[in-house]
Amino acid sequence: MPAPKTTLSQVREMAMRVIQGDALCNIACEYGYSASPSRFRVRAKCVLTPEEYAKLLDRLNENRKVTRFRPAVTGNWRINLERLEKIKGMTDLEAAYLAGIIDGEGTLTLAHRRRNELRGWESIEPHISISNTDVGLMKYLSQLLGIPFYAIKEKRSRRWKQSFAISISAFAEIEALLSRVLPFLIIKRRRAEIMLQLVRRRLSRLPYTDDDRKLLKEFRRINRRGR
Repeated sequence: MPAPKTTLSQVREMAMRVIQGDALCNIACEYGYSASPSRFRVRAKCVLTPEEYAKLLDRLNENRKVTRFRPAVTGNWRINLERLEKIKGMTDLEAAYLAGIIDGEGTLTLAHRRRNELRGWESIEPHISISNTDVGLMKYLSQLLGIPFYAIKEKRSRRWKQSFAISISAFAEIEALLSRVLPFLIIKRRRAEIMLQLVRRRLSRLPYTDDDRKLLKEFRRINRRGR
């Protein structure tokens, strides 16, 4: 499950440490704080005196490169440290069981986004989802991965059962998950290998190459089989 919300007393502690010289980006993980910087300022204003709040703003603006809120990110997604610990801490038995679920009920996708050649912007975005109608199974997976599941919006027929899904899009979480289950995957093994390779290159901040685009084409070709 997601980390508990940081309390106002903890926000005050963080703010006072920033005033005393600590960098906010360095202590955010310590307190499990992952909200936006503007949200931090709003909450800090509730627990600080006007003089303390003015000092906090001065300190944050003194050297933004050091003190600005910079949570560890991959792509546009913040890293949830609790989820990472859960995923990495899976036993081999749990990883093998999860691999079987992914082989049967999982979906691996890679979205390729690209602007014009002049701007040179490009992104390959991975996504893993697991869907099922068994609430008990989804609760188990939610506890195993630390990720909440949600109900898929609508049923096309009253005879159909309600479907539920778990989604993972953060690069770091996908890298940790695939590293654990890859040895046990069968049906989706090659897709997982390609996704893991691309994710690791992205985490290393390496630019996309023609080899990456070839892997993307291979991934899409495998996903199209059977249509």
